[in-house]
Amino acid sequence: MTKPDNRITFSQAYASYLLSLNAQDVSAKHLQNQKPVRDAFLLRIGDLALDEITPDVIRRWLLWLQGKDADPEVPAPPSGVKSATLSSAGVDRHFRTLRAFFNWCEQEELIHRSPFRKVKRPQVEHKSPDVLTEAEAYHLLDCVRTNGDRNSYRDYCLHLLLLDTGIRLNECYQLNLADVNLQEGYLVIRHGKGKAGAKSRQRNAVLGLECRKALSLYILKHRHAVQGESALFVNEYGYRLAKSSIQHIITKDLKRYVHRDLVRWGPHTHRHTFVTFDLRYSRDIERTRKRAGHSNVKTTQQYGHLVMSDLLYEDGSPVDIILRNRRGAG
Repeated sequence: MTKPDNRITFSQAYASYLLSLNAQDVSAKHLQNQKPVRDAFLLRIGDLALDEITPDVIRRWLLWLQGKDADPEVPAPPSGVKSATLSSAGVDRHFRTLRAFFNWCEQEELIHRSPFRKVKRPQVEHKSPDVLTEAEAYHLLDCVRTNGDRNSYRDYCLHLLLLDTGIRLNECYQLNLADVNLQEGYLVIRHGKGKAGAKSRQRNAVLGLECRKALSLYILKHRHAVQGESALFVNEYGYRLAKSSIQHIITKDLKRYVHRDLVRWGPHTHRHTFVTFDLRYSRDIERTRKRAGHSNVKTTQQYGHLVMSDLLYEDGSPVDIILRNRRGAG
């Protein structure tokens, strides 16, 4: 009589892992990111028992994600939006997500040792964020405001708000009139990126004077909402402007009025631009981190090279000035 196999399989363990994440009240997006990683592993490797998954199995999976699998019999790896295989950043996300799962398995004593302990993290090709120049930002705002479209002033306010505060698309979409304090000059972002229910998800975004004036005029004259609609930005029928509509408006105007190719077109271009402008003028990375809502200063540091020319000494370094003054006094 054959003895039953009581070993825990990958899919069984992953189901328990998802249950654990749910109990921790992680964000919905974090949970959504688990499925493609789990499915990609099952597609290439299969539902092995946990103790059968060795470092070499993980390396074979990573090669497959990178499009380097030499076996012609295996299915094609999951494709990115614009490429036949995942980008290096996509491979890295898969690596980190699956590593967290196996770390959990080790902590729960489902396995003795995570196979990721002996697998090196793949290198990531870092690309510079798309950032508008000051001239491009001014030209974009001026063209949108004066293009004659019946929603031109609303769209102008959308662009201006995103450039002035650096808020994310989802944060902009969920803004309500009650979240706008024009008197004191700030927005309340109630649905920021991060763990659901955490206080850190809510923050204030500072509004510049020009943005406050534009929003005041928009609310008084150009916002035609149906009774009871709480959204700040509304469509032609008076209801909340859809997230996809905001994406479409920003992307369309960028392609129309910015006369060069960007890697990505959309609201995140404005966020990158905001961070760069704020860092350029404040020269205070911690202030910029807080204003952008970055949880980690390393994210903000990615923009440092974009403003390096502004940080170079114009009149010499502090030591240059000290030595010149000493020589002059002598």
